[in-house]
Amino acid sequence: MIGVMTILCGIVLAFNQYPPIGVISGVVYWGSLIVKGSLGMNVVNSISSGTAIVILGIDSFIQPMCPDCYWQGPEVTSGILGVLAVLSLLQFSISISLSAFACKATCCSEPT
Repeated sequence: MIGVMTILCGIVLAFNQYPPIGVISGVVYWGSLIVKGSLGMNVVNSISSGTAIVILGIDSFIQPMCPDCYWQGPEVTSGILGVLAVLSLLQFSISISLSAFACKATCCSEPT
């Protein structure tokens, strides 16, 4: 409800003869749109990190061997893939929890 009121006040101020700098820069709209925007981006982020977890899991089992490349052994590749998988798992869990909080804040709460 606060976000809607902020956007409406910003729209009213935009039609003023001399709009304030806050309206010209758009700062009156940012706070209102950030919660719903973050909800959408967290959903996209959770999908992409879930896909990354699956692809990195498959890639850790199917590694092309390069016997002529002494500088790039399978240990280095496995280590980097493991770190990337852990970071993707962390990204997935953070985006899911933030999506739940944002959904609870926007969808399930009653305006006061």
